[in-house]
Amino acid sequence: MLGEQLGQLQQGPAAAGRVAQIAKLASLHDAGILTDEEFAKKKAELLERL
Repeated sequence: MLGEQLGQLQQGPAAAGRVAQIAKLASLHDAGILTDEEFAKKKAELLERL
């Protein structure tokens, strides 16, 4: 799902930075550092800014 969303984004400088932030959040989520809720909230915030 995340890959599909990221693939649909236009890759401007700001978008590329947001994509990198989402990837970092995904890594933290996969490592168990972020909860599902924390990850979903931050991801939604970043996607709104694209």
